Amino acid sequence: AHMIQHNVLMYVSPLFLLLAIPQPIFDRFLETFPVMEKILGFLFHPVIAGLLFTLVFSFWHVGAFYEAAIRDKTLHMAEHLSMFLTSVAMWWPICGPSERLRPIPFGPQMLYILALMLGQTPIFAILTFSNDVLYDTYFYAERIINLSPLEDQKTGGVLMKIANMVVSVGVLSSIFYRWSKEQKAYPEEAV
Repeated sequence: AHMIQHNVLMYVSPLFLLLAIPQPIFDRFLETFPVMEKILGFLFHPVIAGLLFTLVFSFWHVGAFYEAAIRDKTLHMAEHLSMFLTSVAMWWPICGPSERLRPIPFGPQMLYILALMLGQTPIFAILTFSNDVLYDTYFYAERIINLSPLEDQKTGGVLMKIANMVVSVGVLSSIFYRWSKEQKAYPEEAV
């Protein structure tokens, strides 16, 4: 359940939020507050957004921080907020609702998604291939199914990677489809 919650926070909610923001209203906000446009322009740059997302995701999966967030409700809320906000930044180069801070072109979008997939792979690999239980929580968690703490951790790593792959392949397919449609409609502009 905890992993599903994080997947919704990172992949579903921010995407729906961005799709729901009316572009003219957001652009008017940026026009009214040019300092925010500069700050968000920096934070939503694909390199910065991708790094922030990957670093925050990785940070919260380091043993001590993971355990602290599980034990402290305020820290757990901070974990979720940081995951959500960096996920909004991560999604912006793909579907940001602004003419002033436009998404990147389709080709770079595909490379961006591939880079994000690679950036998260070390965490998935560590969880999946470790011979040691990395989080004490796994020792004390109630067993819903008959898995040892190590099997539970490994299963979590595999399921996280599968969720990441499903979302990534879905997004890559969507980008490729939109790129193909644009290429047919405006062959000289669809780069």
